[in-house]
Amino acid sequence: MSLQNVIDNATQITFNSRKTANSTVSRNGRLKTSLLVGNQPFILTVAYAPVATYADVRGVIEQIDYLDTVNSEAIDIGGTNTNLSWVTAYQGDLSSAQLGQITATTTYSGRTITLSTASVSGGSPSDYVFKSGDFFQLDGGYKYPYKVVDDVQLGAGSTITVTLNRPVIEQDGYTINTGKGILVGTDVTWQVQMLEKPTFTVLPSRYVQFDGEFVLMEVIDD
Repeated sequence: MSLQNVIDNATQITFNSRKTANSTVSRNGRLKTSLLVGNQPFILTVAYAPVATYADVRGVIEQIDYLDTVNSEAIDIGGTNTNLSWVTAYQGDLSSAQLGQITATTTYSGRTITLSTASVSGGSPSDYVFKSGDFFQLDGGYKYPYKVVDDVQLGAGSTITVTLNRPVIEQDGYTINTGKGILVGTDVTWQVQMLEKPTFTVLPSRYVQFDGEFVLMEVIDD
């Protein structure tokens, strides 16, 4: 859990899930943008707490050296270290029990996915299932999290359509079908790998500090 330790002891986390696009300005002053459809992997730039006791992080350093820029690890933001829960906290109106009653359907296309709310009990049509910026993921071993673009109310029907920050990614060995549950907020995880691994310096006072930031990129399988 070395990368989880890095997240849990972060002084700042920079999110990057930028679209791949190219913009040009024509002679008559018109801005033209071409968008390359892609998976928009999350890239997290993480600054570790400046000084830690060497004895306390020797094991973490060894695990980081083992992972290097080759192996991946699953991390969460706010689940393991609840002091970070505000970063990914669920903003909607539903209880944990009600969220557990929402399931996937077989309907998804591009950046939208349809969820079944037929089993949700005790809710009001005006309740917000998601607020813009909520983190969302399918349950049951699905790797890829999303951010919700628009507020979504429960409504009076049996389904809701959710617009996501990136296209729905199909995962080998996982079928998006009716009955799969959902994860939200601090329960969401990322499978990441280091793009950049900083060196560390051991100080005379028995402290250690990393000499740069960790850059973690979400791993998206072919």
